[in-house]
Amino acid sequence: MTESWSANSTTSTAIRLIGSPYGTDSAFHPTFTYPIYGEAETIYGYKGLCINLNVASGSLVPLIDVSYRAKNESTTAKLDDVEGKIKEFLPPDHLSTSSSSAKEHFAAAVEADKAFKPFGEKVHSYTRRKVNKGKGKNSASLASTSTLSEDDPDARVFEIYRSTWSTPGFREYHRRMQLFVLLFIEGASYISEDESNWEFFTLYERSASGYHFMGYTSLYKFWCWPDSSRIRLSQFVILPPFQKQGHGAALYTTVYDAIRQRPNVRELTVEDPSEDFDRLRDGNDLRRLLAPGGFVEIAKAEGKLNAPVDKGWIEAKRLEHKLAPRQWSRVLEMVQLMNLDLDDAQQVKQYRLQVKARIYRQNKDILIQLEKAQQRSKLQETFEGVVEEYGDMVGVDVEDLLGGGGVGGLYGLDEEDEDEEDGGHYANGNGPPRKMARFGSSSSRSTKVVQGQSDTFLPNLFFAKRATSYKHLPPYHRRPFIKMPASNGLQIPQDVAVLSPSQALEHLKTYANGDGLSMAELIDSRQHGGLTYNDFLVLPGFINFNASDVSLRTKVTKNVTLNTPFLSSPMDTVTETEMAIAMGLMGGMGVIHNNMSPQEQASVVRKVKKYENGFITEPLCLDPKATVGDVLDVKERLGFGGIPITDTGAMHGKLLGIVTARDVQFRDTSLPLSEVMTTDLVTAKQGVTLEQANTILRDSKKGKLPIVDAEGRLVALLARSDLLKNQNYPLASKQPDSKQLYCAAAIGTRPSDRERLGLLVEAGLDVVILDSSQGNSVYQIEMIQWIKQTYPQVDVVAGNVVTREQAASLIAAGADALRVGMGSGSICITQEVMAVGRPQGTAVHAVAEFASKFGVPVIADGGISNVGHIAKALALGASAVMMGGLLAGTTESPGDYFYRDGKRLKGYRGMGSIEAMEHQKKGKIAGATGKGAAKADKVASDENAATQRYFSESDAVKVAQGVAGAVQDKGSVKKFLPYLYTGLQHSLQDMGVPHLYELRTAVGSGQVRFELRTASAQVEGGVHGLHSYEKRLFSS
Repeated sequence: MTESWSANSTTSTAIRLIGSPYGTDSAFHPTFTYPIYGEAETIYGYKGLCINLNVASGSLVPLIDVSYRAKNESTTAKLDDVEGKIKEFLPPDHLSTSSSSAKEHFAAAVEADKAFKPFGEKVHSYTRRKVNKGKGKNSASLASTSTLSEDDPDARVFEIYRSTWSTPGFREYHRRMQLFVLLFIEGASYISEDESNWEFFTLYERSASGYHFMGYTSLYKFWCWPDSSRIRLSQFVILPPFQKQGHGAALYTTVYDAIRQRPNVRELTVEDPSEDFDRLRDGNDLRRLLAPGGFVEIAKAEGKLNAPVDKGWIEAKRLEHKLAPRQWSRVLEMVQLMNLDLDDAQQVKQYRLQVKARIYRQNKDILIQLEKAQQRSKLQETFEGVVEEYGDMVGVDVEDLLGGGGVGGLYGLDEEDEDEEDGGHYANGNGPPRKMARFGSSSSRSTKVVQGQSDTFLPNLFFAKRATSYKHLPPYHRRPFIKMPASNGLQIPQDVAVLSPSQALEHLKTYANGDGLSMAELIDSRQHGGLTYNDFLVLPGFINFNASDVSLRTKVTKNVTLNTPFLSSPMDTVTETEMAIAMGLMGGMGVIHNNMSPQEQASVVRKVKKYENGFITEPLCLDPKATVGDVLDVKERLGFGGIPITDTGAMHGKLLGIVTARDVQFRDTSLPLSEVMTTDLVTAKQGVTLEQANTILRDSKKGKLPIVDAEGRLVALLARSDLLKNQNYPLASKQPDSKQLYCAAAIGTRPSDRERLGLLVEAGLDVVILDSSQGNSVYQIEMIQWIKQTYPQVDVVAGNVVTREQAASLIAAGADALRVGMGSGSICITQEVMAVGRPQGTAVHAVAEFASKFGVPVIADGGISNVGHIAKALALGASAVMMGGLLAGTTESPGDYFYRDGKRLKGYRGMGSIEAMEHQKKGKIAGATGKGAAKADKVASDENAATQRYFSESDAVKVAQGVAGAVQDKGSVKKFLPYLYTGLQHSLQDMGVPHLYELRTAVGSGQVRFELRTASAQVEGGVHGLHSYEKRLFSS
């Protein structure tokens, strides 16, 4: 059998804790490597591949050593950069065997570990007895418990330390240990060091040879209304050599005990726990409740344990134990099962109803969409799964209980007693009454959901866990509302005393639901139909921060993060060179339309990428025989005129001079550059840092700074204009490595678009938009798969889609983001003509809710008319918005201004309009000897993007899906986008959400609430009742 050139990245990676005692320094494999090497966890191009990651067991200094038996030198396919990919996730001080001195430095680090001391404050220590295995050989196995003193020679000693970002030296240490999060927690990613609310508990073994790292957990503190906090356990890692030995339980118990002692902490929650962690936590929490003198003994003595429970008493105990509502309900139901009297039919029935009521509350949003018979069937199915899990956990045989034998059986379907609906448990929302299933009764109890801890077990219907790649982003929680008796009347009876104002906040807790609607209640197509942005409002939240502090950073694709959630639409009257550059400088990203030749589109991409740089590593060069006309040609096509002159006319040639725009002004176009170039140059030597080069450039007062090697060959270039851009545009969205502006471009899905994409990638494209009015097609799926295989470094935005079904196809194909919208744009008539589409508000929420489970961002495209619409789109789950009409008419949009009825206008048309379908801009090549043109342009093409977008290329009759019109002059986008940015900051401030990345969690948890708007309410919300007015949106 022929050995493959592909290797599994997980099995090829071996980790060793060098210096760790008792055999725990043997090699082990990571659980996941897809964050580093991609979803397939496959590395191409090598045989016998070994990725050895040696880590000093105390200081965690890493040494990466990549080796292989053979490398595929004959293939034309791009080989994976094995070491380069993992280096992106290692700290800056990592070592690599590609350096000759690395092994020596690593050996010194291991030796220095003998003096290593943990960072932070020691909060707990414990011992385990050494267990001998074999002939006089110490094993890594441990006795499960130990009361040995730390000085006992048979004891192994373990210590836990608490640290924060302010702990001296810990920030750098955390950068080393966080790699284990990627390798052992599914869907995890690095956390932000900018958030001060993080704290960490790190576990070490202390031996004669020093301290040795074993694992750690990270926690995040949230504000909890009105004056307390909630602690979220976010990441929890015990390395494989130390698993199954009770260390995870020791670490969790230490954290829990520390949190419980803090008087201002309301509860400890866990972010998206795995099944293994759930079992660990359940076991520890159960032991605590079952301990002598603990909760169970007290509850049994006071007759408070069995269902139906005294809710007030049980809630007080929950707050005393500081467990989250979901976790408290689980362990309470477990201990109730352990103490259930099977001969008491009423007690068994009450237990069954209590568990089902909780399951129903947590899954109500989905259950109410089913018919009554399906509700009961799924509820019973889930109930059985829950009880079986409980039985396994607490050692109770539930087979007879679920078998339905006898009056005490737990199997009893809800149909058996209609009084269960009419009488009690379901009447208040504990089950599925007919009215609630269809209309969401206002008397239903509130859903107590802790984000990321969805206790759902409904087979084949519900997702048991939330899949996400954003675990470094701290969620934002709502205050849980507690069900207490409340009056249904609006008037206070005369014999009831008026409450004291000091009781207002406490009295608020007595309401079953928060004011307004949750997102699930708002977006209910069966009840409300499809919603647009104008159909609802966001209710105000609590403000305890300045609007200027609101962060709008967002992921627009899996791998691209922008400083603002703004994208310009790929329309030929919206985005070309000037718009794309302006969008990038203002923190967003421009998407260049494709209603032009591939060469022209590539030229626009190149102009955007060359506009702002750190070191320009591939500057365009000319030789001294080129002419002034060639320089003018380059300037016309690419937008710049500062060109280095080398003896070869290319990079790495000997630098002879430089030509600027001033050098060629008023010169004969046929004059050779050798006669006009500047030869008195200020240069910097190869190896200079960007900061040093900027200083030289500033002090020299030159426009360009060439970087040359020892032989005077050109290796890079730095431009003064970039210094000014960094100063004037601090929000500019740039690639971290090259410092170039992000740039996106649209293409179609036809075979010729593959050649077009090749030119765009060569020009430096970061993101490609597959531009189609209906994205769920075999053409787009095949295109996505081809792009991800051919150009894996380019992120693909697929679409357009408006349903979960459409989204699923494109996500499965490999899309990095989705574009949502069909017929909602101001110039789009798809819904009218084709009778296909969806109201944009409902579409954005449906797709975003589904896509978020796979870590795929969503871009809301269409229907954006003002700042409020942007805020609503983001609240519905979008990561960014794409704007066409809102940016049309600005100075940077393509086209010329004209006057009509005294107003200054600019043309704006939909890509589905007849005008767009019949338009094709012809390329024209001009210039001198042609050397400049050859580097900037190639051949023109006659394809039309508009007909491709609407699958109309071969139609004899073109059916319009858009219109052409005009919009009023809006001025420069460089003044308009700051207005949108500031307005959006104020909108999030009014919602009570300080960071855009927290908005989705705040909406999901119910903290952010909504209200539907009637037609009258929409009139009330606009300007009304005036004779005349002037509507000025902003001043600057």
